[in-house]
Amino acid sequence: MREFKICKVHTNNYKLSIGKHLRKIAILQCFVMVFFICNIIAVHSLIFSMYTDEFIEIVPSVARPFSPLYKDESSIVFTSGALDNLKRAQDLKFVLPIHSLYAEETAEGIDMIVDTSIMVKSPEDGIVEDIYTVSGVKILRIRHAENVYSEIKNLDILGVVVGQTVARGKDIGTAKQKSVVTLSIYLDDNLQKLTLTNSGVEWVS
Repeated sequence: MREFKICKVHTNNYKLSIGKHLRKIAILQCFVMVFFICNIIAVHSLIFSMYTDEFIEIVPSVARPFSPLYKDESSIVFTSGALDNLKRAQDLKFVLPIHSLYAEETAEGIDMIVDTSIMVKSPEDGIVEDIYTVSGVKILRIRHAENVYSEIKNLDILGVVVGQTVARGKDIGTAKQKSVVTLSIYLDDNLQKLTLTNSGVEWVS
């Protein structure tokens, strides 16, 4: 009986030793798996960033629509020689920057009440020339031709920066619900009379 007890103790010790080794192996396998997963993620991130950089280099010099747009100065696309591609004044065809059921002609241009959509669009192709604030009102100025620019007043969030090219009808910012957004057009720094039409805005020099 004494020898049987000794063998039983040795057997239990052997089982405990095997269990410890198995746990160590399992922990080692976990570390190896985590190591390989981290390496795979790193490689994929590197490949993605390389393709992203190549994509940014070949995109056209036009502001891309952004959705959602929830911070200023997003979707930045800078170009060189953009001023050389501006349209002639007589070729400009302006559209309303807001899809609104309520728009009216005023001395300052066109007033639009923000109702169905808060998205603000560029009224024509051009280059963002200035962004400034007057009495708490945020104003965006876009140069469309050498002697023609527009101003969109009372914006909330901007999705463009100075020097960025924008395309007619593409999103450039947002306005607050129920606020009034004003579109003004200037020729040789002189405010123009604007008329609402079925196709957009007619400006008279």
